[in-house]
Amino acid sequence: MDWPRCCICRRELRADEQARQACRRCEAGLGRQLAALPSLYADLGDHLTPAPGPREYTTGGPVEAPAPVRLEALSLQAAGGIATVLATWVADWCDHLGWTVPDLPVRPWPLLREAINFLRRNLPWAVEQHPAVAEFAAEVYQLHGAASAITTPVEPPHVVGRHPAADGQAEACGGRLEMRPGGNTIRCARCDSSWGPLQWLALATTLHIATPTATAA
Repeated sequence: MDWPRCCICRRELRADEQARQACRRCEAGLGRQLAALPSLYADLGDHLTPAPGPREYTTGGPVEAPAPVRLEALSLQAAGGIATVLATWVADWCDHLGWTVPDLPVRPWPLLREAINFLRRNLPWAVEQHPAVAEFAAEVYQLHGAASAITTPVEPPHVVGRHPAADGQAEACGGRLEMRPGGNTIRCARCDSSWGPLQWLALATTLHIATPTATAA
């Protein structure tokens, strides 16, 4: 019989995790990302105005004015953005639990806070029983990453491939394998698995790629 695996990172569940959909490591990561979203959401307000760029000169014809706001930041803060997505999950979880959906605020900021409070309180239930907790984790990861990319932009990591299936594992995690500039550890952006320099050769053999070279810090 195949050993049960976490529906998020695809690692084998430990003996004390057999009744769960997702492992405790993924649960902790989800909790941290949910807890960080209110601060990221608030910081988006400081990034709504585009940074001034070099002025372009034209020899004639109409000139299209730049957008007065950064649309990617606005879309995360406005209706349909972070707060709306999380409120949809609140309704979904209530449906699975047989609960009445709570009266949530209409304004995005109060809606976000109450939705996150609900989701964090009930996360232990979700990782044990919700059939779509992997999809929930993927959306939270996407929202967290999109907001972080705007509020704390950094030099993008080098992507070396996708997290492959482990020995005897039928399904791969599929997350991006990244190395941060100046780092010496390859890390999966989805499940946070990591490979140090001593493990690069085995990983490269699995991925059929050249062994990466560390960058001096």
